[in-house]
Amino acid sequence: MDCTVVMIPRPVFPALTDAAAPFRACVFTAFARRMPGMVPLAGRVAFPHAEGRHAATLPALAAQGAVMATQADLATRIGSARAVGLRRPDHLARQGRVAAERDRVLLTHSAALRRAAAADRAVRQGHRHRRFQGVY
Repeated sequence: MDCTVVMIPRPVFPALTDAAAPFRACVFTAFARRMPGMVPLAGRVAFPHAEGRHAATLPALAAQGAVMATQADLATRIGSARAVGLRRPDHLARQGRVAAERDRVLLTHSAALRRAAAADRAVRQGHRHRRFQGVY
């Protein structure tokens, strides 16, 4: 695949998008073509950590195998957006690890949650280690 790269100085770019409809159409068409591939990638990068934080938090909050909290409360506890807080317990439920009910999450497979939390910690620690490798 051949590729042509054109570099445009930063101050020129906004002027071109404002004044030149063909340029604007080219930029936004390229952006629109790229987005369908970027959204799932962003989800794979961002959401596993939220799932791991849920997996670590739920057993810690559980009393007699259940957590009495809204999904929005859980999202706040793990430092995540409310939308993520709504999706992750549902994902854990599909995996059979929890049963999500209104204002309550039942832990159906605590051992699997602990393993998921440990795996997430290991991945995050590995990323930190690789990120700084060779910097010194």
